[in-house]
Amino acid sequence: KRNFSVVNTSGTLNRLTISGTTFGLTNAAVDSDDSLSVEARNAGTIANVTVTGSTFLGAAGDLGDFTGQTGTTMDVVFQNNTCSNSHPNNVIGGGGMSFQTQGVYTFSVSGNTFRGANGSAITLFKASAGTLLSGSLANNTIGVTGVASSGSATGNGIFLSAAGSGSIVLALTNNQIRQYAGNAGIYMDNTDGNYKLDLTITGNTTAEPGAGAFAGLALTA
Repeated sequence: KRNFSVVNTSGTLNRLTISGTTFGLTNAAVDSDDSLSVEARNAGTIANVTVTGSTFLGAAGDLGDFTGQTGTTMDVVFQNNTCSNSHPNNVIGGGGMSFQTQGVYTFSVSGNTFRGANGSAITLFKASAGTLLSGSLANNTIGVTGVASSGSATGNGIFLSAAGSGSIVLALTNNQIRQYAGNAGIYMDNTDGNYKLDLTITGNTTAEPGAGAFAGLALTA
């Protein structure tokens, strides 16, 4: 179901590096999964990964999914990649890039292009067991000028959802977000749990919303 999957169940993976790689379409089945998946699975495990200069052509699930389970630690660097989802079964809610944690998680996502997601192009998620989500999204391009729903067919350009306690430190800098047909270009949905949020949004552009969108920037608490 996946093109490439790495699951760390014990010890430290430091660091998986993927560069200059082309990830083709996952198989055509309706339940075909993510193209690239990296997971730290058991408490105490560490999984660090860097993906640079690579091309993602399509998946029914996410193009990439980087997940830390309860009690794990992850650091993800995702830079200068081309992400375009042309999968025939690109499902509602999927098709983008997901960074998720129930533990401690740091990340840097910069210089990438994203198009063709059905759900949100970039999803950040801290579950109730997560203690820290910290990172930056900078100089990314989401969607294509004049191409309807190319940023997201049903979701947001950048979406944050979180629960539980702990903290989130997030910087969004100089991202270009267009053609989002869901809620907002940038949607920070802080509606569950009791955690500290430190959010800095600087120099971003949201434009060309679809008919279903209600905001360029939406912040909830």
